[in-house]
Amino acid sequence: MKISLKDSDLVPEILDVFQNEIGTLYFFKSLVVAEINEGIHLNYKTAKALLKAIKLFYKDCSSFGYISNRIHDYSISPIEFGKLLGHFPNLKLYGVVSYSDLNTMNANLEKRFCKVQYENFTDVYSAKTWMTHTLFKKQNSA
Repeated sequence: MKISLKDSDLVPEILDVFQNEIGTLYFFKSLVVAEINEGIHLNYKTAKALLKAIKLFYKDCSSFGYISNRIHDYSISPIEFGKLLGHFPNLKLYGVVSYSDLNTMNANLEKRFCKVQYENFTDVYSAKTWMTHTLFKKQNSA
């Protein structure tokens, strides 16, 4: 079942929210959850404000993770995918929450262009649990 973060039990943990015509970012201590709006084509130009917000929030953080909660249908340029992620040397994990077989297939294509650890999920709770646990392990093993 598709669930937006704003309708989830995770709301009390959200530290900040950024919203514009492209989508909404929900900031947690060490991860951000993005919900891109319906019909958007995400590329470097359209994602510029989102990239800036993420960079500003995690500028002093040694590592963080990104979860794409795909509650809406949108497209992303696979060629620019690596370029988008390249803006964040402190990005260590990438998770995608897919609610359809097509979204899962698209996520598997994106995975080929991703240079950080990448996982697919069927719900946002599992994605957040995995990411929080994995980031904790990575930070304590460094």
